[in-house]
Amino acid sequence: MCDVHLTAHNQSVEHILIEPTASFSNRKCSSHKKLQEYYCCEDGACICASFCLAGEHRGHRVELLNEASEKKKEKLRNVLEKLSPEREKTERGAQRLRECRREMEEKADGETERVTGLFRDIRKQLETLEKQLLSDISRQKEELSLQLTSLIRELEIKKDELSRKIRHIEELCNMTDPLTVLQERESDGAAFFGAEGADNEGRDNDDIKVPVVGDLNVELISKTLLTGLAGIVTGVNGTMCGKEDTDMLLDKNTAGDASDIVKEEMVPILITPQPNDTVAEGSGLCVSSPKKRKISQQQKRKNHQSQISAIV
Repeated sequence: MCDVHLTAHNQSVEHILIEPTASFSNRKCSSHKKLQEYYCCEDGACICASFCLAGEHRGHRVELLNEASEKKKEKLRNVLEKLSPEREKTERGAQRLRECRREMEEKADGETERVTGLFRDIRKQLETLEKQLLSDISRQKEELSLQLTSLIRELEIKKDELSRKIRHIEELCNMTDPLTVLQERESDGAAFFGAEGADNEGRDNDDIKVPVVGDLNVELISKTLLTGLAGIVTGVNGTMCGKEDTDMLLDKNTAGDASDIVKEEMVPILITPQPNDTVAEGSGLCVSSPKKRKISQQQKRKNHQSQISAIV
């Protein structure tokens, strides 16, 4: 309403002014078409004056809408006073959980980066160890190949000399002139005698005598491999335990301490070769199972010697 009508209605006590509403029909009683002015406390319903005097709400405790509304607002304020701290508490809990999630994600990202870097270093060290072992094997192969080639050449020369003698003797055996045969024996009797002695010795012993040549040092290769792996494991263990990571040199002469540390936590399982067996490729490896125990320095040296003896 306008200001003029508002002033006129506001001067009367009987006129109850309310805020403008979009649907005024909702404020009227559906049965009596009168304005709902009261609130039934027992049934929790808004009613008109007709229901209070002669209706189903007769004799019930009723209140004016404003009074009932204020009482309900007071209750709601009390509830609000309890809910507000609870909401703040819930918000603080959610904030702490968000902080925990953020810290967890940062920690997970850090661990991911650390583990990725760790495996990158492991692969790099394994590649270095592999190159070192392959280089050692190639070097030994080259040295032994040169020795064997030289010995083969000597035996080939000896075989050619023996073939020449055999042909010469066969020619003498095919000669019909006895004087020529006898004169040849007189002039080169020592050479024939040596051939006869070699022939008799060959009949007594059929084994082929081959000059002694060194074999591939599988023990050294296996020791270098185990020492390198032990150094890598020691470095990884130190990194995972939060220790300062140090540069590890894959040197078989300086990485012995790392090998001893790993051996303290590993029980060697060795396959002892038979007397007539040959050491196959990779047979010098020591398959170990984890088992924590304390071993003295003397016992470690004894175990190391036993491993070397078993490999040999």
